[in-house]
Amino acid sequence: MRRQRGLLILLMAFIVTLICMNLCAYAEENKKLSEMTEDECINFLKSQGTEIPKEYIDYIQLGYTVKEMIIYIEEHPEAEHIYNYTAKDELFTNVRETVLKYYDIKNENNGFISAYSTAAVTLQYSKALYSWNEGFRNYNCYGFAIDVTAIINPGYKLGVVYDANTISMMTIDRMANLAASDLSSLGYTNVTYGRTRPSYQSGYKVIAIRKSLDDFHFMVEVSSNVWRHKPGLTVELQYNYSSPASGKWINEGIGRYGVEGGDIEYTSDIIYIKYKLK
Repeated sequence: MRRQRGLLILLMAFIVTLICMNLCAYAEENKKLSEMTEDECINFLKSQGTEIPKEYIDYIQLGYTVKEMIIYIEEHPEAEHIYNYTAKDELFTNVRETVLKYYDIKNENNGFISAYSTAAVTLQYSKALYSWNEGFRNYNCYGFAIDVTAIINPGYKLGVVYDANTISMMTIDRMANLAASDLSSLGYTNVTYGRTRPSYQSGYKVIAIRKSLDDFHFMVEVSSNVWRHKPGLTVELQYNYSSPASGKWINEGIGRYGVEGGDIEYTSDIIYIKYKLK
């Protein structure tokens, strides 16, 4: 009798173990990526062969960055390009591809992505100047600000290469200095910059720069008190305020599938760069 009871206990324990194993396997199979720890997010991306741009390989905030991207992509699978720093934009694109594959959400070319779009939202601090066209994918906010149709970072004319750690620690003054050097290399003269907003002057151009932890953003004054900008590879926008210091700077924009971004705020001091037009 005692032996039968022992066998029964062992059998029950075995059955319970199998059930737990199946439940665990099921939970792991259906686990939301955003529920993973930062380290688990990194390991998941590596296991899927996701390419991490070289600028982010040794970034001390990589786990936080990719988890924030994963959370955003789960909520907005249709969103594509919302960053201005070229390496961060590349990282987001690669992470997005992996996340969509994990959830078996087909890409836009197969026409399935729109079924997962979130409810319609509107821009908070700007208004769109145009409807979407593919040409907006050819330049970012910096290219727009200095009239160069390219996806570039401040200091590109000098061959400056910086990784995510560098851009994170870079002061806004240093970034403004790199932009001023680019402008001089492009043949512009009377290039000055500082924290005091210069007055609008015919024959001159004023741009404003601000940064977040590992991204940056530029605005340009196109006429007196009228400021325009272009978040990442989205549509050109007009700021709702007469001064760049009046409203928030966030990475909201309008892409192929509507409004996206808005998850990053640029909070550094604002540096104004003024230069003479050719």
